[in-house]
Amino acid sequence: MKNLCSVLLVLFFASAFVFAQDVTFSTQFTVQNLYIHDMNGDLGNDVLIGGYNNTVGGFEIHCQKSPPGTFSDIPDIYQQTGSSSGYQATTGADAGDFNGDGLLDVAGGGYYDINRGWVYTQQPGFIFNLSQNLGTSNPQWAEAGDFNGDGRMDISIMEPVSGRLRIWLQQPSGGFPSTATYEVIPSNQWPYFYLREYTIADLNNDNKLDILMSYDERINSGGNVVYTYFTTAIFYQPTSGWPPGGSNIQTDPNLILVRYEFSTSIYSLGIGIGDINNLDGLNDVAVLMNNSYPGGASLLIFPNTGTGISPTPSQTISCSGWGLAHHFKDLNSDGRADVAVGNPVRIFFQTASGTISNFPGFTTSASDIKLAIADMNQDTKNDLVSSPGDLIHIWFGDLSAIKESPFQRNFSQPVLVVNPNPFQNHLVIQYALGSNDRVISSQKSVVSIRIYDATGRLVRDFSQFTNYDLRPAGVLWDGTDELGHKLPSGIYFIRLEVNEFKITEKVTLLK
Repeated sequence: MKNLCSVLLVLFFASAFVFAQDVTFSTQFTVQNLYIHDMNGDLGNDVLIGGYNNTVGGFEIHCQKSPPGTFSDIPDIYQQTGSSSGYQATTGADAGDFNGDGLLDVAGGGYYDINRGWVYTQQPGFIFNLSQNLGTSNPQWAEAGDFNGDGRMDISIMEPVSGRLRIWLQQPSGGFPSTATYEVIPSNQWPYFYLREYTIADLNNDNKLDILMSYDERINSGGNVVYTYFTTAIFYQPTSGWPPGGSNIQTDPNLILVRYEFSTSIYSLGIGIGDINNLDGLNDVAVLMNNSYPGGASLLIFPNTGTGISPTPSQTISCSGWGLAHHFKDLNSDGRADVAVGNPVRIFFQTASGTISNFPGFTTSASDIKLAIADMNQDTKNDLVSSPGDLIHIWFGDLSAIKESPFQRNFSQPVLVVNPNPFQNHLVIQYALGSNDRVISSQKSVVSIRIYDATGRLVRDFSQFTNYDLRPAGVLWDGTDELGHKLPSGIYFIRLEVNEFKITEKVTLLK
């Protein structure tokens, strides 16, 4: 007996795009760092905040509720990490698996937070316990990533006053017994150093994490600032001598960094990374510049040449604003990374030619300067997350503004659909089984979904039993292998096998 159930496939043809009314919820801490992660492993993105409340610093987590896209004013996790007398305990925090148990932990540090960094590991039941203190001097910013390519998440913390970037490399057994310290500014060149911000990504296409940073060097004379150097620099992990003219700041043989100042005399209000000049899969750099504060700002786009970031901007856009989203992603579902600017919050869409253009359909007076882009309601479309300090705004893409042309089709063979493509955070892999399969409706069979890299190596295997009378199903792939390690950007192949039927889709993973 053939399964006579038909498969419903709904197609959407995009036209105009607007943002719907935002969701707003309050925070316990004043937001210093804003990150989006699936903290509790339910496939819904959550909000991680590092911040302060008067003289208390710490982090809080707001988990996504049901229905998707809803959040509560009351955080699921509210963790005080330390306090200080008379100062705001400014705290930065980021998440990663810091002990290899598959659960996301939180690491960070506080500027006046008893002068230390810390690691809180997640326990079963969504509980976070202090597992390690990290020795730092006035830490204020944290970023997590695999810096040395061993598949384990490492921790970086910036010390803005001392001019140091500290990176802890996770050991095979978990934990961070050793410290790698890097002097961003040589000690004989700075009497005072001020970090504006930094973020991490592969910036010279060698599958190694590099560091993008903006900072000031203030030269004093008799206690007075007589000149300030504004600098945007990249700290590359060098490959075959790149970058030329770079300054080696190696202090640990396990990790070598080379400073390359690609932009000077720019008063940076924000920096960001993404493929923002075309779809070549390479990370470009955006700098929000204001050399005549409080006058107007300019958004500068520095393209990736394939071996690094060009020192010459390819585009300059006049705009007001203060602050950028650190990582740019597609906001209007056209496959191109877009740019979010803060204070006031504005959106710049990437055009088909790779240029950046202001999106007039989104206007707000919100003074938010902390920005992030991620799918916040599990509809596979990226949304904008922003904060002015004690609130979180989530601006959802309005699906009602997209013209729908739904229709039914009876497929005789299985169907495989992947979206979005290219993708950065998550790929939705949807499949539907055909009506010509010679099995009864109660029979089960294995549906195989395997992911291969460009060399043909199997990197991820999703296989499951399914009833043939089920409606379309799918899985969510976060760009990791079977061990949970982040895979490099590049071409991957999604292969669906049902009985003797096979179908393959090619996708591009962007970083």
